[in-house]
Amino acid sequence: MLKKKKSKFRKKKHQTTIEAQHTLQNHEQAELFRQRQWLKLLTEITFKIRQSLEFKEILRATVTEVQQLLQADRVLIYQIFPDGTGQVITEVVLPDSPEILGLEFPEELFPPEYHQLYVRGEVSAIADVSARPEGLNESSSLNQLWGLLIAYHGDRPYKWLDFEMELMQQLADLIGIALSQAQFRDHLEKAVKVRTVELQEVNHHLQQEICDRQAIERLKDEFIAVVSHELRTPLTSIHSALKILTTGKLGTLSKDGQRILEIADDNTERLVRLVNNVLDLQRIESGEVQMDKQIWNVSTLMMQAIEVMQPMAQDHGVILVAEPVDIHILVDSDYIVQTLTNLISNAIKFSSVNSKVWITVEKRLNSEVLFSVCDEGQGIPLDKLEIIFERFQQVDSSDSRRKGGTGLGLTICRQIIEQHEGKIWAESTLGKGSTFSFTLPLLNL
Repeated sequence: MLKKKKSKFRKKKHQTTIEAQHTLQNHEQAELFRQRQWLKLLTEITFKIRQSLEFKEILRATVTEVQQLLQADRVLIYQIFPDGTGQVITEVVLPDSPEILGLEFPEELFPPEYHQLYVRGEVSAIADVSARPEGLNESSSLNQLWGLLIAYHGDRPYKWLDFEMELMQQLADLIGIALSQAQFRDHLEKAVKVRTVELQEVNHHLQQEICDRQAIERLKDEFIAVVSHELRTPLTSIHSALKILTTGKLGTLSKDGQRILEIADDNTERLVRLVNNVLDLQRIESGEVQMDKQIWNVSTLMMQAIEVMQPMAQDHGVILVAEPVDIHILVDSDYIVQTLTNLISNAIKFSSVNSKVWITVEKRLNSEVLFSVCDEGQGIPLDKLEIIFERFQQVDSSDSRRKGGTGLGLTICRQIIEQHEGKIWAESTLGKGSTFSFTLPLLNL
């Protein structure tokens, strides 16, 4: 009988041990599951921060997940203001619990001694709020205090586990990162807005200035055009009269009188050219000139320009050298010949006696035709190579008096070439000569 009782006792004890082990295993499995859920939450919050989602959305997701993991009555984010007061900015509560979202709390509800401890980066874990606090556990975070992540169980004491406290602190640190990121983004957005407004104001002023300048340029061009047009007829008459006088048909003059008459005739002729150039430039720039583009052989255009400039070259003792090529282009022949004659004329004027001027054309690989007029003249300073294509710009102010130029020839050439979708430029070496080149699109037949 005694043996049976001992056997039953041993059997009952064995069953109790197995049940205890089973309970322990269940508890450990539950704890491991909760740890995995915590780690999953940390991963999700980290991912959202990296995705630069809205700060409020990150806060909302955090309190929601913490409340579900802890089965807490209330989980909230409590923001602390500089004056010691605070406000709940996001929370999740059970249906039967009152909401405190948006309510502001006075300073005495957040004791100053706790405030100083939290500022130093310490965290409070209170198992039973009705009992004496167990103290404050240190945290590695030393960031500036912005607020608190609070989880509250109202119906029972809750024994906080070490890993839960650590994960709560890690969540708080992640919220701090999200806060810094949001503050930086807000600061950046404000800076961008301010800078955008500044740039818009500057752009408005620039646009206004451009419009004013364009209006002034337009008025100036109109004034010059009107004056030039009004001057053309009387200047032509005066020039014709002077030409007749220089022939001697209306009587002879003394040598001094003849010399003065020739000077007047030369100056009048230069004024006529200037007026004509001003009117041509104004018409081209205003769009009044419509280029009558047709297919032309380059050799034909070269020979036309050389034929026009040959008498001038002979008078200056300059030899024109050309190498005709069989290339076809779509251009307004009159204006291209005008450009060539202008460049050849300049080359002749600044060349010495018995020197040569080369007129060449070549086909380039980028579907362009390159025209070049090269001389052996005095050359052009490097700082003048760009400005000589501007209005009334010359290498030397005395050039217009000695060479008879108007300062508009190269400007007109540039306008003509640009109207043909080409480019024009100059290259030069002082004392050795200059080369003026321009390109035109190649016609693919």
